[in-house]
Amino acid sequence: MKYQTKEWLTKKYITEELSQEKVARLAGIDRCTIAYWMKKHKIRVRTRAEVKLLQRRKLEEKRKNETLQRMDFKDEDDLASVEEVLETERLFEDNPGLMRALMEREMKEMQTALAAESRRQRSG
Repeated sequence: MKYQTKEWLTKKYITEELSQEKVARLAGIDRCTIAYWMKKHKIRVRTRAEVKLLQRRKLEEKRKNETLQRMDFKDEDDLASVEEVLETERLFEDNPGLMRALMEREMKEMQTALAAESRRQRSG
C-alpha cells in the first residue's frame, strides 16, 4: 500500500504540508494508521505551534490570492498596495483593540471638525 511507504508519506505530510487527517482521507484509511506508519518511518509529527503557524500561513496565502483575483493590476505598485492591505488586515487581527482605538480617534476628530464648522457658521 502506498501509505505504508516513507516516500509517499513524506511527500504528502512534509512536502505538500497536508495534515495526518487529510493524508488518511487520501489513502482511504484512519488517521491512526497514518500516525502508525509515520512513527514507524520516524517522520516527525508537527507540534501544535507548527500546525497553527502552517494554518495561518495557508489562510494568509488564500486571502492574498482572493485579493489578487478581485483586483486588476497594471504595475508593480498595485501589487505593493495589495501587500500593504493584507499587512494591515493581519495587524488588526493580531490586535483587536487597535481597530477600536482607531475608530474612537476618528470619531473624536470628526466631532472636533463638526464643532469647528458649527462655530464658523455661527460667527460668520
